[in-house]
Parts: sequence; C-alpha cells; structure tokens
Amino acid sequence: MIPVVIRAAWDNFSERRKTFFIKRIAAEGFIPDRYQWFSNFDDHGYTGIRWLIDRTWLKVHALPVEKAKKLMVRTLVGASCLWLIIMAMIALG
Repeated sequence: MIPVVIRAAWDNFSERRKTFFIKRIAAEGFIPDRYQWFSNFDDHGYTGIRWLIDRTWLKVHALPVEKAKKLMVRTLVGASCLWLIIMAMIALG
C-alpha cells in the first residue's frame, strides 16, 4: 500500500470535508483509485492517508521584504515629486 500524505497549512477542514477532498483527488487521479470509496479516518492511521499540517513554507524571507520596501519607498517618493511638479504647473499656469 502506497501511503498518501496530504500537506495543509492549517487544520481547518472537518472530517467530512477531508473525506470529500480525498474522494475528489482520487477521482481526479492524483492518488490511487481505491480512495474513491474512502469513508472515514482511522485513529491509528491504517488507512494509508496522513493529513500533515505543515506551516514551514509560509515563512517569508528577509530579502524579498527588503526589496519590496525599497521599491515602495522609491515609488512613493517618485509619485510625490511628480505630484509636486503637477501642482506647481497648475499654480503657475
């Protein structure tokens, strides 16, 4: 039996929704067809399905955050300068 590991960021599915999800991905062909008739989770994990809550991929790295901050500062400074130029043209026009 091939074990199936489903990774989720949050544990916000009820047992019923998890069962429907497993049946759906089995029907789509992502996991073996025998899971189309999956009925409920076994407390001891003998079903071959493991629901794993994994939040490690949600961490934001510092480099993209710094790049985004620099971009936003440059954008706001540029827009402010452009706005001042337009207001000066209107006032002197």
